[in-house]
Amino acid sequence: VLRAAVVADTVAPLTTSYLPFYSIRDTIDPATGYDSLSGKTFPPWITQISSFRMGPMKFNRPVWLKMGLRLKDYIVQTNVTSLRYSDLVRNVMAREGGTTQDDDELALVLIDTEGLDCEIVAGMNKNNNKANDNPCRLPRFLVFEQNQCGKPQRDAAVQALTSSRPGGMGYKGFKHP
Repeated sequence: VLRAAVVADTVAPLTTSYLPFYSIRDTIDPATGYDSLSGKTFPPWITQISSFRMGPMKFNRPVWLKMGLRLKDYIVQTNVTSLRYSDLVRNVMAREGGTTQDDDELALVLIDTEGLDCEIVAGMNKNNNKANDNPCRLPRFLVFEQNQCGKPQRDAAVQALTSSRPGGMGYKGFKHP
């Protein structure tokens, strides 16, 4: 099992060692919402909040305020190892006995990085992996979440996906609700 957060290929390798990941502490039961710390019951969905950014956490601050609790007492920060997209694909293909050549198709990539999806997609580029003279492998199908992306990040992802210019991905049939 490869455990790593994925970042855009455009991120310099030296900046990709760790990323902070924010989640809710484990005192809240995910099935019932009961918090063993305060003795109060949260909506069960509250344990599903997690992100590489504090924004989604802070967005739900009213839930804690309504209960007379402080959100900051429930946030856990974990440093997560991160890899550039092209490095992740190279590692996965090598583990599966494949290569990064065109005859080894990468069929599907699903990206769900809690807020970094559009940046990763916008940073994917057929020509980004110049360090090893090996182009970045693009999947036949690419699925990602754009709900937490801001408009500039979403627009950059769409441009990268649909561009037929050199380095662009040239995807067709892109659906953006």
